[in-house]
Amino acid sequence: MISVMALIGVFWAGLLSLPYEAVAAGFTLMSESGEIETGGKLDDEIGNKLGFYTEPKLQAYVSDIVRRLVRAGSPRSFEYRVKIVDIAEENAFATVGGYVYVTRGMLAQLNSETELAGVMAHEISHVALRHGTNQASKAYLAKAGLGILGGVLGGGGGGSTAQIIQAVGGLGLNTLFLKFSRTAETQADILGTQIMARAGYDP
Repeated sequence: MISVMALIGVFWAGLLSLPYEAVAAGFTLMSESGEIETGGKLDDEIGNKLGFYTEPKLQAYVSDIVRRLVRAGSPRSFEYRVKIVDIAEENAFATVGGYVYVTRGMLAQLNSETELAGVMAHEISHVALRHGTNQASKAYLAKAGLGILGGVLGGGGGGSTAQIIQAVGGLGLNTLFLKFSRTAETQADILGTQIMARAGYDP
């Protein structure tokens, strides 16, 4: 048991000693302004279809934790927003442009502020690393082909956000349930752990 704990300690020490820039943001064709606009539209859709739990004290508590994590070093310049989704399912997710979510069911199952910080740091990292738009961009490339890509890039990116969304069938609510790759999840774990530590939480 002691040797296992020692190995775990060495693992975390090594992870936290990685350069903060060790996990780079993924490739995307979408601009940050496009991500923010898209995130806002998705937020409206989530609110309309799933609903938000708006108890003021709980919302303030979750928002304070997210602000603390973001101040600790999210590498993107988004204004992060967190909302509590009013469903019993235990889940947390992120879209794009600074929007992160945790369900009422997840909050009911967590045992400490540190656990919640770990969940939120992971989701913040998905946004910071642009995993959502990376996934959409790859789907766009697969559908659009190199000829259309050349036109988009040759035009200085004008209208590219709309073209990407149209090509992947819209970044609607179904997009939330697409699974990120194992690599993306590992990256979010690494960056999330670093953010937690910088914010004063024990990973």
